[in-house]
Amino acid sequence: MILKNIDFSYDGLSVIQDVSFTVRPGEILGIIGPNGSGKTTLLNIICGLLKPNSGDIFIQDKNIKEIPRKELYQILAIVPQDSITSFNYTVLDIVLMGRTPYLKGSFWEREIDYEIAINSIKDIGIYNLKDKYVSQLSGGERQKVTIAQALSQQPKILLLDEPTTHLDINSKLEIMNLITRLNKEQKITVITIFHDINLAASFCPRILILSKGRIFAKGNTEDVLTSQNLEGAYNIPVVVKKNPITNRIYTTPINRGFLKTKLAKRRLHLICGGGSGSLIMSSLKVYGFLVSCGVLNVMDTDYETAKALEIPIVSEAPFSQISNDTYKENIEMIKSSEILVLANVEFGYGNLSNLKAIEQALDIGKKVMILQETSITERDYTEGKATEIYKRIIEKGAILVHNVEELFRFLY
Repeated sequence: MILKNIDFSYDGLSVIQDVSFTVRPGEILGIIGPNGSGKTTLLNIICGLLKPNSGDIFIQDKNIKEIPRKELYQILAIVPQDSITSFNYTVLDIVLMGRTPYLKGSFWEREIDYEIAINSIKDIGIYNLKDKYVSQLSGGERQKVTIAQALSQQPKILLLDEPTTHLDINSKLEIMNLITRLNKEQKITVITIFHDINLAASFCPRILILSKGRIFAKGNTEDVLTSQNLEGAYNIPVVVKKNPITNRIYTTPINRGFLKTKLAKRRLHLICGGGSGSLIMSSLKVYGFLVSCGVLNVMDTDYETAKALEIPIVSEAPFSQISNDTYKENIEMIKSSEILVLANVEFGYGNLSNLKAIEQALDIGKKVMILQETSITERDYTEGKATEIYKRIIEKGAILVHNVEELFRFLY
């Protein structure tokens, strides 16, 4: 598919401006961008629901202006944001609607249409739901029905407008794994809009950023998802890192509202781990704190964040228990700090010494703040030892807060 110099406006208001790009057969392209940047409009132009003011779109070497509507919808299918009908049809009825472009001379489906619809339902893995009414389905199941409907069109190109909106994280991953499988097994070209940048980074080899109706950046995901590009498009500072397990890019936005200058140069030491401190340390950097972290295992999510933010770290070998040497190093870093913050981190025998370090910090007169978003008993994997120390820390005067916003209010 090739788009050349696409322009589009509503009532004289320019929405899409000079958009040109190529999507190679069989690839997955993710489109991201701020709200109002024209992503859905662009998708509707590609599928022929909207006519551009100027420019051309070529599919299989044909200008879509010259492709009859029925033929076009045998080539491409779209999964919009809100696609399930308000009428209470069965799953099979909904999927059969995807066969509409193939009906000839009659509105009644043929045997081949039923066969293709059933196969689409099976391909999506919802055959057990085929006779259920859509009102009986969960959000993830309804989205699978919509994709099955699109698949029954036997498209070469699949367009999806935020296919995981309103779904929980498990359903999001199911839907994206399903789309990836269809792309690989059936060689379907996929163009999908994302609200979630990290989800796009996880599943799309190529990314296009749309901003104010124009292409801000396009290309391979690692080349496009840079701090500079994301801040330029979204107007917010973003930390870009690689997940040490998946080796894929992921992003952490930093709230400009946290930016204050009156606390600049205050020293704060953060005890965290497993991703519990990434947002906190990013925000602290923006505030102007002189931040340090410890003890963190190398390859831990918070370790990677601290490295990306150039925050001093007391580190331990991957998957290793805190040694006496690193414990002492952590204490020295604590002594040089004005404030100590404990994130909502899980405790096992490997990092139990971090709690002991906090207790020692209180004994030497340090100010300690504890972020408790979940009960310590839910995060204690030491047969109660962590809970015991944790309670002593609170008894010795640590300040307890229950969310990040409350934490920063106390810091001010």
